[in-house]
Amino acid sequence: MTNTIDSVKEKIVNRCNSHWSENKRVYLLARIGIDLHGEVDFIKTTLGMKLVDFVRNEMRDVVNLASPNKASPIYGIFPKHVSIPSSELPYFFEQPKKIESVRFNSRVWAAFTRSIPNGCHRIFFIDTLHFEDSLVAVQSSDNIMEIPSDLVVSEETENRAEAVAKNIVKWATDSRITLDSLLVSRSGKLNYTSQAPYEVDRPSSYKKSFRQDDASLLARLIQSLDHKEMSRVSLPLDIVQKLMETKA
Repeated sequence: MTNTIDSVKEKIVNRCNSHWSENKRVYLLARIGIDLHGEVDFIKTTLGMKLVDFVRNEMRDVVNLASPNKASPIYGIFPKHVSIPSSELPYFFEQPKKIESVRFNSRVWAAFTRSIPNGCHRIFFIDTLHFEDSLVAVQSSDNIMEIPSDLVVSEETENRAEAVAKNIVKWATDSRITLDSLLVSRSGKLNYTSQAPYEVDRPSSYKKSFRQDDASLLARLIQSLDHKEMSRVSLPLDIVQKLMETKA
């Protein structure tokens, strides 16, 4: 099929939308040069324009062109209907890692493999990479995120390790959490990996939530209240966080 200006625009837009839908990341112009090599050559020979100039001048109405910061020579595009604050652009230029090459921190892995007690919410702390199960729902913030129960993978799941890794990546992407912050430390200490067999993620030293000798003040408070009393309790978010981080 012979290329035209309109057909090249359509291909770029389609690729851009598909990439965003699958990865929630900016589609790099360098990647377009590989994926649509013939079309990019057509732009250069027909219009005498570089790809970045073509997108900036001819496609401003159908895609957004951006760079991670003003000093960067790297450019990428994302769908026109998507709005990204300039302060968050660097995150969206980080290209997704292949799951098979990722090694997750053991506490992150545990948060997606340990069953959640009935009626509880799994609250994850980003800065310390630990979680607690709470009867009280907590509003998400930069440091505190809830892990939906449907992302916790049961023991009976086929190809469980792969399913866990995919759910962690999905949660991190949806929550705009940098994946690197959830990986094993540089020391190389590793209890869980996306390739590991299930037996690896059952350490005997694992402490269940609400265990009496390791419970937070919030957990102790919850245990001391009945459901009627719980319905009358209202705490500010900063107090909830402090109670969850303080051991009784």
